[in-house]
Amino acid sequence: MEFLAADPGVTDVWRLHGSGKFKETVPVLDERGHSQLAEVERDCEVDVALRWGIGYDSTVRSFVNIIATPKGGTHQSGFEQALVKTFRKAVEANARKLKAGNDKIEKDDIFAGLTAVLTVRLAEPQFEGQTKEILGTSAVRAIVSKVVEQEITAKLNSANRNDKAHSALLLEKIVSEMKSRISARVHKETQRRKNALETSSMPTKLADCRTDDVDRSELFIVEGDSALGTAKLARSSDFQALLPIRGKILNVQKASVGDMLSNTECAALIQVVGAGSGRSFDINAARYGKVILMTDADVDGAHIRTLLLTLFFRYMRPMIDAGRVYAAVPRCTGWRSSTPGRRPTR
Repeated sequence: MEFLAADPGVTDVWRLHGSGKFKETVPVLDERGHSQLAEVERDCEVDVALRWGIGYDSTVRSFVNIIATPKGGTHQSGFEQALVKTFRKAVEANARKLKAGNDKIEKDDIFAGLTAVLTVRLAEPQFEGQTKEILGTSAVRAIVSKVVEQEITAKLNSANRNDKAHSALLLEKIVSEMKSRISARVHKETQRRKNALETSSMPTKLADCRTDDVDRSELFIVEGDSALGTAKLARSSDFQALLPIRGKILNVQKASVGDMLSNTECAALIQVVGAGSGRSFDINAARYGKVILMTDADVDGAHIRTLLLTLFFRYMRPMIDAGRVYAAVPRCTGWRSSTPGRRPTR
């Protein structure tokens, strides 16, 4: 163990000992020298040394009697099964203290930084294949699992001050590994959705324009299908595109990136602009020279316009900085005088 474990330790070297009995049916010779099947009782001794370090790599060496089993077998699978079961119980029991939430730890979280040497001793072990690299005696799995579970549980619940301190550090390390794994998975899934979003086809509700000249093209964002129908009659389809949105979009100032990408209206708008979002936004890839927000002249319209501007500011800010985002202002039919003697206002 001292030779294999090179990194500084989170725990001391823990020694786990135990044994168990099992029965198996094997061929034996009777008094006349004939081979017959008989049930015999076997003893299995388990001896484990393990230690967790501050690193992330794991090293597990397993042996049967004096034979190395580099590909594992039933003894190693029982060892892994017991570790996962025991530490899941320990983390669940201290979930509030460890701030573990409802997520479950996995084998990789426990094995980060683990160095272990596992040895079992039994008569006539059964191996898989000619190279004897895998133990095949099935009863050994349950014996090893029981011994490891009992011994690890005793260590975690020990009243010894040194064991308690090391157990606390170990549980914190395992929970930290779990949180890092979950964060990495969420980031990966978000990135996948983002890449799929940026490369997917245009929404069907987009009424696109015909020109390929970005500087000349304009994208009008209108409220709903009713406004889309009216705007279609007035637009020039040569360089003016229309995209209807349904109601108020998500307030991205308060939402996460994952929630933003899951929102239908936000996703459609990012797709249509076609330049990505966030740090990967490339203004040179934008499909339109101008984006014009054409909302209703009421309180709800002003709110929708604010939400749209927030989306551009948070995830497509270069468009605003370049002066390519506009808001359409409804024209009034006439002039009215505000106060006598003052300039009329429109």
